Amino acid sequence: MTNYFTKRMNQLKGYTMHRGLLKIAFTVVSCLFTSSTLAADSVTVNIKGNLILNPPCEISGVGNGPIEVDFKDMVIRTITGTNFPQPVPYTLKCDADGATNVALRFKGDGAKFNSNVLKTSNDNLGIRFATVSGSSPTFFALNTDIRFTNSQRPTIRAYPLLNPGVAVNSIAGGGFTSTVTLEASYP
Repeated sequence: MTNYFTKRMNQLKGYTMHRGLLKIAFTVVSCLFTSSTLAADSVTVNIKGNLILNPPCEISGVGNGPIEVDFKDMVIRTITGTNFPQPVPYTLKCDADGATNVALRFKGDGAKFNSNVLKTSNDNLGIRFATVSGSSPTFFALNTDIRFTNSQRPTIRAYPLLNPGVAVNSIAGGGFTSTVTLEASYP
């Protein structure tokens, strides 16, 4: 009988041991699935952009250089404000269609004697700008928009203007300079 019990005990031990290994294997497998679920993470994705109806215009001088206006030599007493016009040779590249409205603006400091006229290094001389259609200029104020369609770009000229409050013979001769920014935009 002892043999029977010993034999039976050994069978149960094997069964228990086998059953214990199954429990351990099941526990390990379930931990693997649980830990992969617990290891999951999330993050918010932010998306942004900017829709542009018309890309910015590019403005430059001839050959993509600076815009140069040279008045050369002028006799002071002959300057009337409507003579000695010089072209403002700009190149404008806008990718918008021809019917799109475009604006140009000369941004700069006004002369002491007239804020609508560009100041120069000579306090008694200013530069005013005009669009020219045919032979008649249409003057416009500094720091204001000149509006036109992309297909009909204006011809622009610069004109010297003396301070009307100063006698011509008291205006100093010599070279002069000035700087202005020409800005293109879609109004």
